[in-house]
Amino acid sequence: MKKSSAALLCLAVFVLGFVAGLAWAAFKGAPTLTDVGSQAKRDRGTPSAMIDNVETNLALLKKKIREDPGRVDLYLEAGRLLFSHELFEEAASYFEQVLELGRKDPDVLTETGICYRKTGQPEKAIAYFRQARQLDPSHGTSALYLGIVLFHDLQDRAGAVAAWQDYLALNPQGPRAEMIRRVLSQIGPGPEQSELVKRGTN
Repeated sequence: MKKSSAALLCLAVFVLGFVAGLAWAAFKGAPTLTDVGSQAKRDRGTPSAMIDNVETNLALLKKKIREDPGRVDLYLEAGRLLFSHELFEEAASYFEQVLELGRKDPDVLTETGICYRKTGQPEKAIAYFRQARQLDPSHGTSALYLGIVLFHDLQDRAGAVAAWQDYLALNPQGPRAEMIRRVLSQIGPGPEQSELVKRGTN
């Protein structure tokens, strides 16, 4: 075998192994886009530097909130700052303030639900995802995470399948669609749902 062919073969094996690893991680842990972003931030700086940055920015936001406690955008910014650095318990408290001040949209509800899932409160997370689904049935992200928590945390297979079928109906070519189809093909979505599982693969 020529050296160039051997090198190409090794590269192909490496890439296939890497992709397979990502797929398995997605199936087991169902990481979020925020998780990926947080990992990149961890790679770019030391933990102490990140903590200092969060504390500095959060202190500025707290000062603005004290001066103008009715500004929903400040609570939302603080919540998302904490969320992006995986400080989920504190983030949830700010998201709750956003909701109490009347800013009820599916994104905030979903982010709040993710916080509760990350802090070991799956039932509470489910409640927020369902609120998001009720508020906006076309909100695909809440359907995705509803399925994740039902399946991984509460072992509710039927509920997870229904949620993921909603996600596929909304996002047949979405970034997680193929992953969801693979999961459904392994757990068995049932004959009445087979068409949605196949859609986008033909």
